[in-house]
Amino acid sequence: MKDKSDKRELLGERRWECGWDEHESLQRQRLSCLSLCEKLIWLEQAQRVAIHLQASRPSITAQPDSSGE
Repeated sequence: MKDKSDKRELLGERRWECGWDEHESLQRQRLSCLSLCEKLIWLEQAQRVAIHLQASRPSITAQPDSSGE
């Protein structure tokens, strides 16, 4: 990234990448443009999402085997 306009263009990109490889490389580019402070904010937000998803996940209880074994 040469200047702030490149950073804004990359970060302002609002399209879905096709396939994991394209997404992975573009996500690495996007994250490499962030300052340490911005990366920490992103990480904290991702952690909140992970905690929310874990809390909203239905609990799975072991059910007895009905095969009679």
